[in-house]
Amino acid sequence: MMPANVRSTFDRIVRGKGVESFAAVVDRGCASCRTEITAQQYNELLMGGFVLCKSCGRILYLPESKAIESEETAS
Repeated sequence: MMPANVRSTFDRIVRGKGVESFAAVVDRGCASCRTEITAQQYNELLMGGFVLCKSCGRILYLPESKAIESEETAS
């Protein structure tokens, strides 16, 4: 279940940006605006956290291959 503060932010972004709400992280940067993310943001993504791009405001996610790699190294 998503925490209430995250859910309201998620809903607001999706209402405003629609299908453009999400951006993959490629080479440690937002694939939408190409702004580099911080090491802390990357670590939060690896831990399954809710992370927004500080430049364009999109919801960041790791492509499936990166998420699987982080799970394998954690095991």
